[in-house]
Amino acid sequence: NDYGGYGQYKNFGSIFVEDISGVIGFGSNNPAKDYVRYLDIEEGVAGVRYSNADGTTKYERTYFVSEPDQVFAARYTANGANKLSLKFSYAPGEGINASAVTYADGQATFSGKLTTVSYNTRFNVVPVGDEAKMTATEEGIVVENADEVLLIMTAGTDYDITSKTFVSGTSELSTIMEERVNDAAQKGWSKLYADHVVNFKSYTGRVKLTFDDAA
Repeated sequence: NDYGGYGQYKNFGSIFVEDISGVIGFGSNNPAKDYVRYLDIEEGVAGVRYSNADGTTKYERTYFVSEPDQVFAARYTANGANKLSLKFSYAPGEGINASAVTYADGQATFSGKLTTVSYNTRFNVVPVGDEAKMTATEEGIVVENADEVLLIMTAGTDYDITSKTFVSGTSELSTIMEERVNDAAQKGWSKLYADHVVNFKSYTGRVKLTFDDAA
């Protein structure tokens, strides 16, 4: 949508997570089974559970957006005979004047400038497991043989309503985003999750709706 001098609504970008293990297929070969997708609206958490074709490995993905830590967090787990091998990549949206994506040290980042504001975004990949290995290529972050992988993403702009130009702190944006994902990674999944749920339920827990004789 184009709102003239007020700017436009644009897709900011997409994170792609590709299973490169070969354990799960898209067709009749090695299909996923027992697939469940869920959304917990009381705790603000979504996820997916499934297993491989012979049932020897159970996989789970869990997602939430944390207001306290200002990050999107996702955890990928594999329990059983197989490990996780995943490739993470970033794709900026069209028409947002984005820089090229750079991948290094388990992180991906890009930035750009719109009509008024500048923006920066970054994600951090944290593999877990004694055999886990992570490398960065020009196409993404590759994790192999992990028991668990944590993905933490954040984004921000230099918008400042108190400034006459409506922007400030542009040069610090990249540093702020990097510190934010690093702090969240250092905090760890359990603490991120717990703090998110407490904060989210402080809103959803204010009202309780029940239906008598509901089927």
